[in-house]
Amino acid sequence: MKKNKEYHMNIGGASIILLLVVFSLSIFAVLSIRSSYHELKLAQKTQEAVEAYYNADTRAEVIYNNIQNVISDLQAQGVQKPAMDVIASQPEISDDVYYDVFSDYLTYSVSLDYNKDINVCLSVDYSQNDVSNLKIISWRVINLSDDVFDSNEVDLWDGIVTE
Repeated sequence: MKKNKEYHMNIGGASIILLLVVFSLSIFAVLSIRSSYHELKLAQKTQEAVEAYYNADTRAEVIYNNIQNVISDLQAQGVQKPAMDVIASQPEISDDVYYDVFSDYLTYSVSLDYNKDINVCLSVDYSQNDVSNLKIISWRVINLSDDVFDSNEVDLWDGIVTE
């Protein structure tokens, strides 16, 4: 019997391992690109939300400053302690400012987006020598809807077995 002593190169196993490594790296590259794309979209939505909030907050600040200027103008005209309803009825103040008789507050809302508003509630403090100090009672973001979804309720098992 003759034995063949030639050297044979086995390249099949190494090729398969190389193909698996390249395939797995390609999969990770695609997943990484998808993840970064979704992060970009989330960052853009966050930027839009922050810009919308600060734009609405700026509009609320403008109304606040208008109210402060009206109070100062009324005091300059000789009205020492102008009533809240007089302040709210001035033409310089936005039509969105309302006087609440029961709480003696001025309130207004500035639209943030389709579902949210910035709601501001103010009172006037005359405790410092008849100088008005516009006091912020609340300055908050409120949701306009209750996020009520379809009224199709699903009966879930309550743990009682009926026979």
